[in-house]
Amino acid sequence: MMSEDTKAAQTSGKFTVISAIIGGGCVIIAAIFGMFSININMKNDYKELQFNNSELVEKINALQIEFDKLKVQLEAGEQEINNLKNEMEALKESKISIFDLDAMNTNEQYWFDYSDGHSSECFIDTNNVDYLTAHMGFHYRTNKEEILNPTYQLNDNYSICEGKIIWSAANEDSKEKAWIEFYSEDTLIYTTAPIDINNKSTDFSFSIKGVKELKIVKNGTEPLYGEMVIIYPYLNFVK
Repeated sequence: MMSEDTKAAQTSGKFTVISAIIGGGCVIIAAIFGMFSININMKNDYKELQFNNSELVEKINALQIEFDKLKVQLEAGEQEINNLKNEMEALKESKISIFDLDAMNTNEQYWFDYSDGHSSECFIDTNNVDYLTAHMGFHYRTNKEEILNPTYQLNDNYSICEGKIIWSAANEDSKEKAWIEFYSEDTLIYTTAPIDINNKSTDFSFSIKGVKELKIVKNGTEPLYGEMVIIYPYLNFVK
């Protein structure tokens, strides 16, 4: 017969084995629940990633649409720039600066630029703007009979005369006025608005269709052969 100690040892051993089995089962169950929880979390993360991915796809598509619109606008803008360049080139070919032409009475100089040695102040307006590429002319009281008026042979080759004149800072506080008169032979065809210390510039454009000879009178109220300086940024004949 077993002793009481032997029975107690067997009972204790069985209890230990059972406890181990139960403990191991709990671990396995816990692991199963853990894996199940991880699986659920992974599914949730995957759904969230899918949702985020859908948002990103929508944003990418919207950006692509916006990019396509901007690309079309850019191409249209480039085309417009090219058209304007072509128009400018055509316009350049259709006009000529009077300062590149010789007057019929070529013994005199009527227009002056920086290279002619006059003070740089002559090419600066009263707002201190420097017209580096402009010409300038002296204006004084005169008329169409003055032999020093430049006359140009046009032979009906041009349709428009256009230009701009500006009051020079070299005139200081002069109270005089200046303007230009244009004659087809002896007939006055156009007079610019006068400029002075208060009205400092004027643009002009007028028809010269049918004009064969154009006389330009640089007129003003300055005493005869005075030194009133007028800036000419441009003066063109347009075909």
